[in-house]
Amino acid sequence: MNIQVLTRIWLCLAFFLLACAAPPLAAQQRGFPDIASASPTSAMPSATEKSLAEYEAKLESLARKIAEMKRLLSEPPPKREFQVETGPAEKIKLFRADPKLLANKVRASFTIVTDKNKTNNSGEGANGPEVRDAFRQYDSQLSNNAKGSDIYPDDLRSLIRWNQGYFLSPHTRRFDANHVFLSAQMKSFLDHCPPEERPSSPAVDFLISDDCERDVQRNAVGKPSQFDGWEFQIYAPSADEAEERAVTLLQLIDSGVQRPMQRHFLAQGERALEISKEKMQKLAKQAAALKQEQEKLAKPSEISADILSQLKAQKVMVAVELAGLNARVKACDDMLKDPKKLEISALQSISDMKVKAEIERVGIREKLEQINTYIGEGENRQATQGTLTSLRDELSKQLRTARGFLAQVERMTGLYDLYATIPLQDDRITISPVEWTN
Repeated sequence: MNIQVLTRIWLCLAFFLLACAAPPLAAQQRGFPDIASASPTSAMPSATEKSLAEYEAKLESLARKIAEMKRLLSEPPPKREFQVETGPAEKIKLFRADPKLLANKVRASFTIVTDKNKTNNSGEGANGPEVRDAFRQYDSQLSNNAKGSDIYPDDLRSLIRWNQGYFLSPHTRRFDANHVFLSAQMKSFLDHCPPEERPSSPAVDFLISDDCERDVQRNAVGKPSQFDGWEFQIYAPSADEAEERAVTLLQLIDSGVQRPMQRHFLAQGERALEISKEKMQKLAKQAAALKQEQEKLAKPSEISADILSQLKAQKVMVAVELAGLNARVKACDDMLKDPKKLEISALQSISDMKVKAEIERVGIREKLEQINTYIGEGENRQATQGTLTSLRDELSKQLRTARGFLAQVERMTGLYDLYATIPLQDDRITISPVEWTN
């Protein structure tokens, strides 16, 4: 090979190296698709951030509520403030053929109000009438015998099934029509009182005896748009005994009905809260993983999905072109194996053709390598996008599950508030003399 040929080769290689040193964005001038810079992806979707922030804020709020419930239940029940008034004498028709009734000369009467929706119709935000009504319906649902649904434990259901209705919902009919014996229920009230809250007056013995069935009446009462509740009429031989029986009965309701229910709500709320906290920790880890994947896409990329598709198509064309150049160089090598058979002009022409093909082959190889680099970048971004989609879907699924447990905590706090001290209508107990008539 003469000096002129070698010189031509070196000059071509020099020009080629200068061309290869051009910036990547000039790739279009070397035959690449038009590559435009893609906008960076945000670190995390704002909707996801907002949902997690709302969940965490609600979790903290309910945790404070659960702590307050626990504190209140560790203290004695609030003392009722009421007045005992003397009412006018009343004539009462003998409602039972029992001579022992005639020994009762007075009657203590009072009404407890269980439907706060009707006693306070002002808006109270999360504790407003509509919300409390939803909690009251949920309480009725938990109180029934429906199979396959969440219900209260049997011992608690026995406390709140009053007559044909429920403690908080006097006019909601129970599914079963079993008669509720007052004395047996009073005994259950007493059994559920903590020792330090258990009344010990002689009236306790009366309330858990058969005499209670005769001398105590409990009826659902209510007035449209005003209140729902329970009216008690307690007969006794004297005013002192009537008052003692009424006060003791209120103590049994407070410590033997409301407080046991509230302790149940606290236990259930604490359990659901603990699960909610565990869910929050998992959500935080998933959110961190999502953010980490997002950061991989934060750097602007020149490879869009459309460009990636074009690059893959061009790779095939460049590979075909490279195969053709390889064949051309091989053919030239075969012809140059026996240069004596060739004329000088033919030899020169074949040598020039080989040099040109080899130079083009170097360029095509570099072009193919660059295409593969861009394809790898695009495919990595596509894989990251797929990972992000899976992470978002899983995060959304876990968030829905976590919200379910958090909603359970909220339901327990709402029911706890419903079973707070039930007020006496007009904050009074009325003691009235009675005159029996036939």
